[in-house]
Amino acid sequence: MSQRDPDKCYLEVGENLHQGWLDVSVQRSIEQAAAQFHVGMTETWPGQDNPIRVHPGDACKVSIGDDLLLSGYVDVAELAHDAKSHTVFVSGRSKTQDVVDCSCESTKSKPAHWTNRTVVQIAEDVCKPFHVGVVTDITDLKPVTPPYVAKVGASAFDVIEQVCREQRLLVTDTPDGRLFLTRVGSKTGPMFLHPGNILSASCRVDVSKRFSKIIVKAQTAGDDDNWGASVAGVEDFVEDLGVLNRYRLLVIRGEKAMDKARAKWRGPGDPIHGHRDEVRPYSGRSVPSGPRRRGRGRVPVA
Repeated sequence: MSQRDPDKCYLEVGENLHQGWLDVSVQRSIEQAAAQFHVGMTETWPGQDNPIRVHPGDACKVSIGDDLLLSGYVDVAELAHDAKSHTVFVSGRSKTQDVVDCSCESTKSKPAHWTNRTVVQIAEDVCKPFHVGVVTDITDLKPVTPPYVAKVGASAFDVIEQVCREQRLLVTDTPDGRLFLTRVGSKTGPMFLHPGNILSASCRVDVSKRFSKIIVKAQTAGDDDNWGASVAGVEDFVEDLGVLNRYRLLVIRGEKAMDKARAKWRGPGDPIHGHRDEVRPYSGRSVPSGPRRRGRGRVPVA
């Protein structure tokens, strides 16, 4: 049976379990492929004789009690001291950081290309050299068309994000360090209450990247029945008048060949990123008991 405090944060590096936080921050987002953490610790903590042993590049896990929040690597270890204290600051990211930072294996002589493959299969191929797994909760995925060829020098994440964008998939990660392909969901998580289990919070509404009209322009391959302007100038648009009462235009060039139906389907995927409400609660545990909810749903705040 676990002896961990269910409301205490732990940083596990190898066989060492570090605690005694001065401050801790863990950031996860459905728009972020690699969760990140930052902790500040005293060099030793009450009841412990061993100094902190953390080095950049070390594999690590961050948890609250037995609830795993992040599996990844230490990026930065910083030491600070004065006449009265000696502090260690540690920050890192999920295992998926290698997918975000590194290039996809593709050269002119041996380009990375896929034919009749789904986005999950493409993501698995791209992530394989980095030993990062790929999972999804979407069951209606179709093969990417036309065949996709990665640009030389493109990052692994850019390749995955581009094919996912075509099918309106979000690229994020799981607590155990796998890449997670999903869509915005409708499930409701536990409620945050004030007063209650919120120590502090903030809300930010940003419409700086929201547009009243979005035009998608592209081209597609011609055939005996479709040629000329009908395939060379594919264009459609959507309007988003829910928030703004003034004209703001965004023109999107299709990343790949697409017909008119796909151009219209591509357009609405962008406004959701323009209007964002952020609530940042701070508490040891979001609910009095039970595991913390993760995923792609909504969390009510009252």
